[in-house]
Amino acid sequence: MKSLLLPLAFLLASASASAAGPISVSQSYSHPTAAPGVPGVGFLTLTNTGKKPDRLLSVSSPAAGTVEIHQSGVVNGVMQMRAITDGLALPAGKTVALAPGGLHLMLFDLRTPLVEGQEVPVTLNFANAGAVTTALTVKPRDSAPAVEPEDHSQHHHSH
Repeated sequence: MKSLLLPLAFLLASASASAAGPISVSQSYSHPTAAPGVPGVGFLTLTNTGKKPDRLLSVSSPAAGTVEIHQSGVVNGVMQMRAITDGLALPAGKTVALAPGGLHLMLFDLRTPLVEGQEVPVTLNFANAGAVTTALTVKPRDSAPAVEPEDHSQHHHSH
């Protein structure tokens, strides 16, 4: 029985789309990290097909010590990034994309560097839908729709 559960768990974690109730997760990916100590990034699309709004409260991953929801953008000509500490609103019937240059996940204190082809499990914790587990597929930078800087040390962090 144990031998059947492990492949099933792997298949579930490797799926490109996940769902819990009215919340679906798609287009989830990350990029390789250049060296130990460099934070990872995560991008994904959340869709709330329900009639009630929800909120992404937190994210966790066994691959990272901490995962934070971040917002980046240019303010007065300077790229800034800040943690979103009160959760991310997901209105009823709407889609919210976490993509390069805007909302994204930051994976801090990675246990090992992220390598191309790796599946990084993440658990998204929603106020109403509960926990949704999915995986970020680590893809090379040139395969993503836009480029997110690897080195976040140049960003202004306001936690």
